[in-house]
Amino acid sequence: MLANAFLNSTIYPYEHDWNHLASITGNDSWSADNMRRYFERLEKNRYLPSSVTGHGMDGWLMTSLTDLRLVIEDQKLLSLILAAATAAGKSVLEKVITTVTGLGEVLLRDLNNPSPTRDYETGPYQVPLAVELPEHRRTGPRDFILNTVNALNSDGSRKYHLDVQLNTLVSKVQFDTSAPEPKATGVEYLTGQSLYRADPRASRTSSLGTPGSVKASREVILAAGSFNTPQLLKLSGIGPQKELSKHGIETLVNLPGVGSNLQDRYETGVIGQSPTDFVLTEKCTFLYSRPDPCLEQWKNGTLFKGTYTTNGIAIAVIRKSSAADDTPDLLVSGAPVKFPGYYPNYSYEGLKESNHWTWITLKAQSRNNAGTVELRSTNPRDTPVITFNYLDTGNTTDGADEKDLQAVHDAMEFSRTIFRDLVPLDGGFTEIWPGSNVTAGSKLKDFIKREAWGHHACCTAPIGEDSDPKAVLDSDFRVRGVKGLRVVDASVFPKIPGYYIALPIYIISEKAADVIIADAA
Repeated sequence: MLANAFLNSTIYPYEHDWNHLASITGNDSWSADNMRRYFERLEKNRYLPSSVTGHGMDGWLMTSLTDLRLVIEDQKLLSLILAAATAAGKSVLEKVITTVTGLGEVLLRDLNNPSPTRDYETGPYQVPLAVELPEHRRTGPRDFILNTVNALNSDGSRKYHLDVQLNTLVSKVQFDTSAPEPKATGVEYLTGQSLYRADPRASRTSSLGTPGSVKASREVILAAGSFNTPQLLKLSGIGPQKELSKHGIETLVNLPGVGSNLQDRYETGVIGQSPTDFVLTEKCTFLYSRPDPCLEQWKNGTLFKGTYTTNGIAIAVIRKSSAADDTPDLLVSGAPVKFPGYYPNYSYEGLKESNHWTWITLKAQSRNNAGTVELRSTNPRDTPVITFNYLDTGNTTDGADEKDLQAVHDAMEFSRTIFRDLVPLDGGFTEIWPGSNVTAGSKLKDFIKREAWGHHACCTAPIGEDSDPKAVLDSDFRVRGVKGLRVVDASVFPKIPGYYIALPIYIISEKAADVIIADAA
């Protein structure tokens, strides 16, 4: 439930994220005004009237909101949302207590609105989620790809020539080096199950994989993500010459920016425990045991399908920390789960009891860009060495680490305020993480240094200006120094965008499609 919420929260980034790209590249097609149209193209909005501007109604990604009836039916959940709204400075009327309409007046502002002031606005919101209606089923790029693969013409023939090859690990990009500038001609790969050692089943895989290759008729596009794209580029001879030489890899193009500039959010949680359960989740087993009453309601409910219609986040509060530069930089969201961070079996541990709530704090616009992705070996099955260099182990210029630390501290103290000032409609909450012994100030900051985490890694093959020696890509996603090779994934950003990274990736992918098609014309 929580993981799904993270994976499917569709929050539009800041306008300055796009304008920065336009500025450093001199390419106005990256401007915020132009990039908004790609969002409109991909979105299939189902929570606003079709007449609203700045949104799409016919795209491949449906966006919707959590049904507020879930909140009204759970007094404990309602009390948390009212406390969060009050702490954020929102006036809460008596009628809110019992009506969806009243609650909607507090929460139903559009977090993705196109207003020029949107990036500066704070307060409580419902988070748009990638959930299909009326099925109430999560959706995303996987569905889009499958729909494309399976699309047929009226005569029954395939509409698109797209093949997806599973259990395949790309190991290297092939190049024609007969000309002064190398040209990508295809990729080499290994086929076999669980070959990549990030897969916990890889240790039980005896096969080394069956080698293969595929040729590209036009160009090769890497979309392997912030860890694997730099790994693949380096294995193919593109990257920092010193690192490549260390592993005995012949340097095709010396691009020192490959695998540097790794960035992520800072996220932490404040967990409260109540003496009574949430009505929302008390009957749900989350498929850890059967029967699951919540699953049965989702499958068979006619008027209302219950808890499993949502990914779990009922509210988010946008805040501006005391260390913010200009725009708000904090998102505090809540979920009925015990979630201190990611660890093996975290989802079961977090959901096995129904009397916990976590305020998850997210620091946007983090200043640290000192992370690295380096080769562990020349074996493509090995994971790279990933080093985030968080806080004071990373970028400390102009107090960047202290500013980010202070912002997370502010967010956690705000979360504590919500728990403390809550009107207990159905039992209050006792803080169990970090715990009352971890007081504000140095103790809480030390806790943040130990426990902060992130899951939006990006920026390891960044787009940049021609004069920047660390720029890996040009403004059209092309890898510098070679022909016929592009990157389209989270690694292309020079700075981490927005609050959640999924939607910005979808948007740049739509732009890349336009660029690639135009170049092929």
